[in-house]
Amino acid sequence: METTSTPVLRSALILKADRLASETLRLALHKLAPGVQVVTTHTVRQAYDALARSRFDLIVTGLDASLEGDALQLIADHMNGLPVFVVGTQLEYRTLVVLQSLPIRGVFDASTEGPEAFHSALRAVICGQRYWSKAVQDRVDRELTAAQSICQHLSNTEQLVLSVLGDGSDDSTAAQALGVSPATISTFRRKLHRKLRVQHRGELMRVAAINGFVRFTPSGVVRPGFAMLAAECLARKRKRRAAAEAAVTAFMLENTPEQHLLRPAALPLKSA
Repeated sequence: METTSTPVLRSALILKADRLASETLRLALHKLAPGVQVVTTHTVRQAYDALARSRFDLIVTGLDASLEGDALQLIADHMNGLPVFVVGTQLEYRTLVVLQSLPIRGVFDASTEGPEAFHSALRAVICGQRYWSKAVQDRVDRELTAAQSICQHLSNTEQLVLSVLGDGSDDSTAAQALGVSPATISTFRRKLHRKLRVQHRGELMRVAAINGFVRFTPSGVVRPGFAMLAAECLARKRKRRAAAEAAVTAFMLENTPEQHLLRPAALPLKSA
């Protein structure tokens, strides 16, 4: 996508673990917007700190495992209309799911597009346009709607449990992490084994890692988008509970004689 508009950009935050890559991004920003103030960070924690101190007009970020944290959660926490330009390669299934659920303006696949396309994409995003690399958009359209995709096979709660069991946790450890009983985790584990057609814990870990539900990094296990998935599960649980309570109330109102519906507070008080 080519645009002739002159980009207006005062400040930008770069989050990229590789220092050479982050310097390349910084130079690209200065080329498109010469007066831009750029802050470069190399870990998710550094990016959170920078965002707490300053306001930015744009976030340019990678999503690789070496960022020592969940960059997807960082994006979700700090978007609020702030343009985000994601630069990555070989995005996993779980990452694609989260990216398409957020109003992210730009996603650039560096493995399928070259420098010229990158500058056009960055310019488009700065100028307020949307740019998703064709390879990424094709994968979203193909993989997230396919009958065999994980999101078609597993409920959100099952995906949440997979994110926890995917690091090899036993039932007790997973139960403690999710605030449920080991028996509940055991039930979910059996469901996951059946739906994903795996036989043992090692195979379940492999499926979770390949699809990006867990990442094993030098700084520990990262579960991309885990907090967002947990919040969505909680919201659905509360919605179901509210619907159930409303149904019970409606049933009682329909089946209780009118004289029994008087509130105790409406009755006269007896003298002591």
